[in-house]
Amino acid sequence: MSDGRSLTLRSESPLPPNTTIKLTQVSPQQFTAVPESSTANKTATANEQAIIQDALRNALPLQQPVGDALSQLQATTQQNASANLSSVVRSMLQLFGLRPGNAEAPRTVQSNVQLGGLQTESNIALSGKVEKRDMKAVLQQLQQHAAELPAEQRGRLEQLIQSIQSRLTSNQLSSLQQWKEQPDGSFERVMQLDIPVMQRNNVDNIELRISQEASRNAEGTLTTQWRVRLHFELEEKGSVDAELKLNADDEVQIQFWCSHKRTHQQIQQKLEDFGGQLQQRGFNEAELSSYHGKAPHRQKESIDKRLVDIHT
Repeated sequence: MSDGRSLTLRSESPLPPNTTIKLTQVSPQQFTAVPESSTANKTATANEQAIIQDALRNALPLQQPVGDALSQLQATTQQNASANLSSVVRSMLQLFGLRPGNAEAPRTVQSNVQLGGLQTESNIALSGKVEKRDMKAVLQQLQQHAAELPAEQRGRLEQLIQSIQSRLTSNQLSSLQQWKEQPDGSFERVMQLDIPVMQRNNVDNIELRISQEASRNAEGTLTTQWRVRLHFELEEKGSVDAELKLNADDEVQIQFWCSHKRTHQQIQQKLEDFGGQLQQRGFNEAELSSYHGKAPHRQKESIDKRLVDIHT
């Protein structure tokens, strides 16, 4: 301040980048601080969105699901690769490959969230270095070992590495694109990633989206809800989408959408037992439902991807 005093401002939630704060003195000891949405801020947001769209256009054609690419990497290294390459791929599968029903499954999901490439750059910014188990760091190791292979095999390996890197970039950009912060403190923070799933000798893929959503209720209180979305492509049972909503009162709502009618019927028969398991874990009585068809949010995602392709 002009008289040499300092003033500290605190917000209930992080403000969007480049937010302008209007500071007004209402008494000798009292000030009001209100975020402003200026034309400059709106232009900056539009520019950021344009940059994200350009980056997505470059990443989308090269990407493939992480699980699918790891399955191909596993097959490639088993047939033709050196011991060094095979060891790196096995380490990736051990660290990131989810084994359904295994006691280590929760830790594996945590490894994918923390080390799966989504937070690589932010972790480097905080610590000044990259964790050696980080997926992007491991992909760099693979890239270095690829020089040991003949030209044709090296090209195939580099193509698979590029497809995973593009997928990680696409997930990062999609998460950023859906991240919203409002001046009133409401927000939606999104994390989107792939989880490789070990099924016998194959590696399948689950698309995972986690969001924390906060909004003002009628009383003006900020209330928070967590939302988790899963997408499965099952060889015999078709595609399955699941959405879980959890509020601050531990109330749970879970919905399933199945492309195959038989799969929908099988899930519907299991809902009662599933609800009982949730109650045993301390959740309130859950609202569970299953539908035959495509999830509404998947329809919207398909439209968004087509728009990116059209702009390409």
